[in-house]
Amino acid sequence: MGLDSVELVMEFEKYFNITIPDKEAEKADTVEKIVNCIANLKDITEEGKEMQQKMFDEIKLVLIKNKICNKGFNIENKLIDFLPADDIKWNHFQEKLELDIPKPYYKNSNHYIFSKIQKIANINSLTEYDVVLFSNLTDAILACTFRELLN
Repeated sequence: MGLDSVELVMEFEKYFNITIPDKEAEKADTVEKIVNCIANLKDITEEGKEMQQKMFDEIKLVLIKNKICNKGFNIENKLIDFLPADDIKWNHFQEKLELDIPKPYYKNSNHYIFSKIQKIANINSLTEYDVVLFSNLTDAILACTFRELLN
């Protein structure tokens, strides 16, 4: 476990007023795993899934209402099929969602998901944008903006 991970676990412990056992912390190498670990320690059950679904519903509403996307889709669909990785559409999406979220970047003419989302959503750094799911994006948005969303 790297220093960044240790510091992050310490922040979670402080924020949620819990102690995460070292064995659990070592296993928590994705957002989903750390969320589940914290949920278990705080005795939270379905709230995480409800929050993910609410965020996805908001994403879907913004995409359709603002004509960024006009097709039906679900949380397990690939992002690239409904939200192209171009700056103009991404910026419009981000503005309408009213959240400052990381956007994709380009490398060697391929689309790659932004590094902040890669780390949060447990996506390999060389993962191409076209394999990222809405569930990955939703989890990353929740993780990147949780303080903003709580207010």
